[in-house]
Amino acid sequence: MIKLDGSWWCCTPLKFVLVDQAASNTKEQFANSVDFTKGIEAAIISALEAHTSMSKQVLREELIRLRIKDILLGPAKLYETLKGKAADRQNVR
Repeated sequence: MIKLDGSWWCCTPLKFVLVDQAASNTKEQFANSVDFTKGIEAAIISALEAHTSMSKQVLREELIRLRIKDILLGPAKLYETLKGKAADRQNVR
């Protein structure tokens, strides 16, 4: 599902164009719309910019990297998940 409240979506006239096109056209017509293609491209560019910015920030800030590590080892349970997958793999052999 596409998140429709992201920065590229909420602040663009394209939002209204796509809403109108969805209301007025079949799904096939909507899928072939130039505006739909532009919307996809805008979302990809926005995500790329956001991820690039976040990645640069994480690479610059050791404290952020430490917090990510804590999250992965704590609530995200990365170690436990990987340990379980290793055990499953051993049971298959």
